[in-house]
Amino acid sequence: MLQRFNLAQVLIHDPEILILDEPFSGLDPLGRELFFKIFLNIKKSGKTIIFSSHILTDVEKISDKILILHKGKNLKIIVPKDLKDKSLQEYFVEIIKSEGN
Repeated sequence: MLQRFNLAQVLIHDPEILILDEPFSGLDPLGRELFFKIFLNIKKSGKTIIFSSHILTDVEKISDKILILHKGKNLKIIVPKDLKDKSLQEYFVEIIKSEGN
């Protein structure tokens, strides 16, 4: 419920850019579905959403560009369509291991 309230507070001002930290955290399946629909509508309207998440399937579903960060270091910027036959999680693990971390 708190996540929904926080999102409503952010959206009431109709910002051009949203910056969110773990927006899907603590949501039930219906809440997650609602947030996905809201974010996709915001995206279609031409606005920018920047968010962090440890749930890589969420990132993969919504994002046009993905920045992989590890230990405060920018490792790679990717586009989901470039993942081809890998999931974002598989790609993330591969990148982290190649960095020797």
